Amino acid sequence: MLHDGLDVSPTSIAAPGATIGLGCQNCALRGLCGRVYSDFDCMGGCRSCDPQLCAAACPRATNFPLAVWDAGGLGMNSNWNIKQSKAQLPAYVTRLGNGSGRSESLSVPMVAVTTFDVMKAESQRLISSPAELRRYFRVDESSRVLALSIGKDNRLERFWEYFELRRFAERLAGLDLELITAPNFSFALDAPRPEHLVNRQRSLRCASACRKRA
Repeated sequence: MLHDGLDVSPTSIAAPGATIGLGCQNCALRGLCGRVYSDFDCMGGCRSCDPQLCAAACPRATNFPLAVWDAGGLGMNSNWNIKQSKAQLPAYVTRLGNGSGRSESLSVPMVAVTTFDVMKAESQRLISSPAELRRYFRVDESSRVLALSIGKDNRLERFWEYFELRRFAERLAGLDLELITAPNFSFALDAPRPEHLVNRQRSLRCASACRKRA
């Protein structure tokens, strides 16, 4: 992106006008990834890794084509069916891990639950109705439910692994959720930029799939 004749960095850790990495000059992915401005290229931490064992979406990794295919590509040119809600949230929202420790259903304006607790990928017994969801978390019928898709990488990766196989978007749409956030697949600073593009794609695909079935 050009601004006042300068090549402006797309990252938050580089100063405007910084020079792009020399290794990015002729990279085939340069137009997609936005380039790096703080190193020779985006693979500064990959010099001593084993391409056969690398699980990241790194161009040096043997797994790279499979990682890109699994995510559905690297670009953002699709017409994503995503809309940010303008709903008014309470000043404080209680997050619930489960319904244990309460003898009665909690009655508050809104509660938050973790999407990965609702759709436990490793479990054959999934919550399948609004009533079952409220019984499990012991939430009153009058309370709105917000699903938060934030978690550690192991939970995110299991969720992605089973997302289409177990029709998570369709199941979530049937639970009468007020709102749901998109999964926050990691954007680690020491990872190659294609890893960011793959994880961005996965977040967009999950958000779009859930939106279509809302």
